[in-house]
Amino acid sequence: MWPNGSEGVLLHICMITSEFPPQRKGLKLGGVGYHSFNLCNELIKKGHRVTVFTRGFHKEPHLECMKKIDVYRITYFPLYPFNIKFHQIFVDKLFRSMESDFDLVHLQVPLPPLIDTSLPIVATVHSLIRKPPPKMLDIDLMRRIAYEVFSVLNYPLEFEILRNADLITCVSSTVAREISDSYGFDSKIKVIDNGVDTNFFVPKKSNKNFSYILWSGRIIYAKGLLDLVECAKYVCKEDSSTSFILAGTGPLMGHLKKLISNSGLEKKVILVGQLDRESLLRYYQNSTLFVLPSHHESFPNVVLEAMACGIPTVATDVGDVHKVVKDGKTGFLVSAKDPKALGQRIIELLNDEALRKRMGEASRRLVENYYSWDSISNKVIACYKLVMNQ
Repeated sequence: MWPNGSEGVLLHICMITSEFPPQRKGLKLGGVGYHSFNLCNELIKKGHRVTVFTRGFHKEPHLECMKKIDVYRITYFPLYPFNIKFHQIFVDKLFRSMESDFDLVHLQVPLPPLIDTSLPIVATVHSLIRKPPPKMLDIDLMRRIAYEVFSVLNYPLEFEILRNADLITCVSSTVAREISDSYGFDSKIKVIDNGVDTNFFVPKKSNKNFSYILWSGRIIYAKGLLDLVECAKYVCKEDSSTSFILAGTGPLMGHLKKLISNSGLEKKVILVGQLDRESLLRYYQNSTLFVLPSHHESFPNVVLEAMACGIPTVATDVGDVHKVVKDGKTGFLVSAKDPKALGQRIIELLNDEALRKRMGEASRRLVENYYSWDSISNKVIACYKLVMNQ
């Protein structure tokens, strides 16, 4: 049953995730880590206690306290593709010693270890283990073979995690459809979108004196960056005063640099590498607009971050992007793999300051009303109540 909170704590939640901030040497953190971190902070604000199990390189579980979150960094060997199997042994040992302290387990998928417990389990799925698309310029033969082996080994683990979960939440309807198509479990799937820290990602107070278009993410083929270079050729020809800034790293970096150089765009398409959170905020705030040329997405955090900073977005209509980029209201949507259409919409915004302002203000209102972590965490807590009362 749902506790009454008489002792000051409603639930003690064990959050198990493959990554968790802050960034640590040897661990590359992405959306899953920051999703978990923001959710934990909101749960604690609302009277819950959260203990996080995540990866670490210590011989024994290493405990640290981070903003009232107890974080156990548990032995992890990056012996790909057997890494999860080994990690599970150490997680299971610690969990069994602490299981009686917890009321509920919340797994962040992909790649958490499988937990054998009688406690209620909520699994949040950010993405599934999938085979890469046929055309992957950023995956060489050896990496493709390793990925195939990894998939074969871990599809059963993924299935067991979802089968054992009392409730499955997904960060987008795209992911929900993929689960349904791959595994079923339709009756226990619920979509709860990603959230954004609206207290950190805020509009710049002073007037902008910059003219650049921002992209941020992982530099891989699916992000449509080769299309973005083609788009940049068109935009910079039409408006020589603007430029593109690309923030991030990834296996397509070498190919992308070569393409930019061959296109004569070295001074117009600038690669700034991986940015820390504070630097990324400044880039958002000072940009003219944000661009998302992806071929595939579920529900990208970067769009929410840009919108929270009051920046209009020009994006491809993939995944659940249409939920937040309302065509003609908070930005523009175009078809994927159409760099000229992307460029035309960018030019339209560059030439209309009043439209950019209206879209930027509408973007900020939308994320404040529907995608703040306060709002998202309330939906998660409703899921906790549901599984606790089953």
